[in-house]
Amino acid sequence: FRLLNIPILYLPYVTHPVDSAVRQSGLMIPVVGQSSTKGLILGEQIYWAINRSMDLTVGAEYFSLRGWQQTASFRYRGLGNDFATARYSGLLDRGITTGGVYVNQGGEDVTFQGRRDFTTHLRVAGDVEDLSSYVYREAFTENFNEAVSSDIDSILYGVHEADGYALSAMADRYQGLKQVAVPATATTPAIPEEQVRIFHVPSLAVDTTAHELGTSGLLWKVDSSFGGLSRVQPNFSTGGITQRLDL
Repeated sequence: FRLLNIPILYLPYVTHPVDSAVRQSGLMIPVVGQSSTKGLILGEQIYWAINRSMDLTVGAEYFSLRGWQQTASFRYRGLGNDFATARYSGLLDRGITTGGVYVNQGGEDVTFQGRRDFTTHLRVAGDVEDLSSYVYREAFTENFNEAVSSDIDSILYGVHEADGYALSAMADRYQGLKQVAVPATATTPAIPEEQVRIFHVPSLAVDTTAHELGTSGLLWKVDSSFGGLSRVQPNFSTGGITQRLDL
């Protein structure tokens, strides 16, 4: 690879697909870099074009000062509005010592988004994330908004709509960090991480548009929901599912 006719990077063998309508599986260009916090960075990814609707990318990077990071991403695009995307990242951290205190910033982050229309009246959708450690995302994400965000919302949803009636089911989960873990020092005690988790499982709803009552000219409609709530945080837990009915 040359820049202004100056050789920058030597690769003994490189190919790229010349047909704009066809994707090609293979190895990606290697990642080589240097970081003040990660040290020498060496990485590689494999791209697999599974078929015309799906592809998968899997890779790993080695940080000489920290350890190994693994990444994977899956994409699917179906008919109409059908789609699915999933991403994974994780770090096997050797840890870092700051102020004489050892801190391990390893963790895992998994996300999924998708939608499937089974018929013109029935569809399901989801937007889910699971983060094992806020410290991991704060230290290693390359996205500023993710680094400063302490709220994670996940939701799974399904609905069947026909003739002015809608029957839906939903489950959602909130995960929020209210206090970052602070390691112990010679003069201060350790402060544990504090998280709040809120679950709505399950949540069922029946809703209708306005319908005429016979031929009276009077209209009726129904809005109803039934749900269960669970909340867990330091020094408090609902101890089960709290039920709620609205009609």
